[in-house]
Amino acid sequence: MSEETQSLPLAKKEKSFFSGLLKFLFFAIAMIAVMLTVMANMGGSSDTLRESLEKFISSSLEGRYTTIKRLNRVSFFPVLGVDIEGLEVKETSKSKDVDLSAKKVRIFITFWGLITKRTRFTSFLVEDLKAKKGVLGRKSFSIDKIYIDHDKGTKEAYINGYGSMDSSYKWAVKMKVQVLGSIGSYKYAVGKQRPFDIEVGDIKFSGVLSDRIKDYVRIGDIYIGAPDPALKGFISLSLLEGNLMKLIGSFTAIGNNDDYKPDLIIEFSKSTPQISGKFESDVLHVNYLNDGKNSPIAVIERVFEVFENDGQDKGEGKDKSSDGGKSENDNIACRYGLNVDVAIKKLITKDKTGRDIERNNVEFLLTQKDGIVELTPKKGDIEAISMACESVKLTTVRHSRENKVGKAGDQGKDKGK
Repeated sequence: MSEETQSLPLAKKEKSFFSGLLKFLFFAIAMIAVMLTVMANMGGSSDTLRESLEKFISSSLEGRYTTIKRLNRVSFFPVLGVDIEGLEVKETSKSKDVDLSAKKVRIFITFWGLITKRTRFTSFLVEDLKAKKGVLGRKSFSIDKIYIDHDKGTKEAYINGYGSMDSSYKWAVKMKVQVLGSIGSYKYAVGKQRPFDIEVGDIKFSGVLSDRIKDYVRIGDIYIGAPDPALKGFISLSLLEGNLMKLIGSFTAIGNNDDYKPDLIIEFSKSTPQISGKFESDVLHVNYLNDGKNSPIAVIERVFEVFENDGQDKGEGKDKSSDGGKSENDNIACRYGLNVDVAIKKLITKDKTGRDIERNNVEFLLTQKDGIVELTPKKGDIEAISMACESVKLTTVRHSRENKVGKAGDQGKDKGK
């Protein structure tokens, strides 16, 4: 048998293979084209689409009764999003109080950007949104306006927004976005490095948000203060299994260059969040931590007051219960369970005369359980402390040659001397 005769079956097989591949590709392309055509024609502003959107929003908000006064557009391809006016969400259809409302919501992103996880906005606008406490968070929240501010002269664009929280704290946010495309077809992308500025009340927070990788995000070039910058540094957050979050950071006090390096695990599954891990510092002045309204602790307490406490800034909510008892303690030390190893290379405190006392290579275990905060020395010249969490002030670290601090009652006696 000749070589030519032997090669005929192979040639037929190759022809059959490529013919089948071409048929499959043609079929796949045709199916995709049909799907995209259907998706492009699925949008619109019909009553059926409006009712479907109302049901979707209702299911997202625990079944609350939802109405949309006007549906301008729903789109699935080539952009995905909605344009609605007059959104109202109530507990039931007969409820008089409105849980959430919005005058206008218009948000569209490109379909392919969603598929490739590279979000590209073609439109982003929310006006006059109001949410009662407990709907979108622990506090009532409103958006006066949030939109894309595009200066076509400089070719720079920002997501700008402003509103209020709990009717007491004004907030504003600004984040830079990339401008893509040309006149008439601009798209706006949130890039890998996203500079931002946030103000809530007198708290100012700025930084650069890095591109999120799965369950990890990093914020660098942080400046935070109330209102002047008190701390600078970076922080990274990783979501772990079991409602755990890992927090790693490095901060410097702008006033005196003390450094703070947390490496913590935060557990949110329990009623009282638990914090474990370690905290390190090369130099730490204890008295500086709470020295003035813009000191590190004062800023942290201010953040806690604005975002965590249910009471208002002007004394509202201070009376915890009608019988004069405390239903919830406002002290930060009482709100979190603690089990943190602390290591400080140079710890500086002051004695009763105001003289600096320097201690090197101090290590201790800091715990808070059942309302009792304990400091257990592990290394260096430092005294043990045990007290009720509501009595804690972060300037109560004692030199071992000073008066010993006992339980909460002894702490009160010591302060009265």
